[in-house]
Amino acid sequence: MSDHWTNYWQQGHLTSFGGGFKTNYEGELKNFWQRFADNIAEHSSVLDIGTGNGALIELIQKNHDFNCVGVDKALIHKDYINLVKGELLSGVSAEILPFESSRFDYVISQFAIEYTNIDKSLEEVIRVLKNKRNFVFICHHPESVIIKSNQEILNISNEIKSKLLTSLNVLARALVEEDHDLINSSFEFIDTFTFERCGNIHGLKGTNLLSFVDFLKKNQGKKIRFVEAFKLFQKELELLILRLQELTQAADNLPLIINKLNQENIDLEVGYIREDKSSTLLACFLYAKATKF
Repeated sequence: MSDHWTNYWQQGHLTSFGGGFKTNYEGELKNFWQRFADNIAEHSSVLDIGTGNGALIELIQKNHDFNCVGVDKALIHKDYINLVKGELLSGVSAEILPFESSRFDYVISQFAIEYTNIDKSLEEVIRVLKNKRNFVFICHHPESVIIKSNQEILNISNEIKSKLLTSLNVLARALVEEDHDLINSSFEFIDTFTFERCGNIHGLKGTNLLSFVDFLKKNQGKKIRFVEAFKLFQKELELLILRLQELTQAADNLPLIINKLNQENIDLEVGYIREDKSSTLLACFLYAKATKF
């Protein structure tokens, strides 16, 4: 998991949605964590599992002063380590947390715990908590708009990989060699592919295919390393597929998380976060009823 997520975080994304949020999480996700922060004591020690580039820590610290530590199995972007008000640790697995028992007042996680080995990571969460009830998780739900929209991108990505990469490679080489007949026939094939899938414009845009093809069209006749550009697009597409496969698989782990926590005799609160205007399902939240806020 860490290699392609490392590539993702090293690009400087703040959230796991890429361009989905321009700065940080917004709307009901933001409101949820602000309520959490408003209802715990100042200077509480908080561990954020799957911190990425520290978006969640940045949210809860906005109007508060907590002692935050964020861990992620991937490598965190170096520019964020000193920007976030807390300690960010790269290369740390949720299944083996490098902290003494009963270290933290709270453990939080957003769109991360479901990617882990559930049995091991939840055992570690409970171990490092002073009170095993003081955790708050936001998890992907299989029926959420996040999963469904990313499934569209994944489906198109797999089609591009199986049906279009060869043509894109041929086109890139034809542009270098200025073989106009081959250039025209390749563009025609690619345009037909995209037209037939224009009903899933969200998925097409999410793969960056449209932007890449537009780049090729605008730069015909120029001395550009088209083959290298194609290889970069291919690499990014393959990394995207890996991330989205993990995303959809992680959402299916939600019942396992709930079952494991119930086995710990925790009075678990399970609820849903929806967009404030459309009521569209965004995610599922989990916490012990004793820590309700």
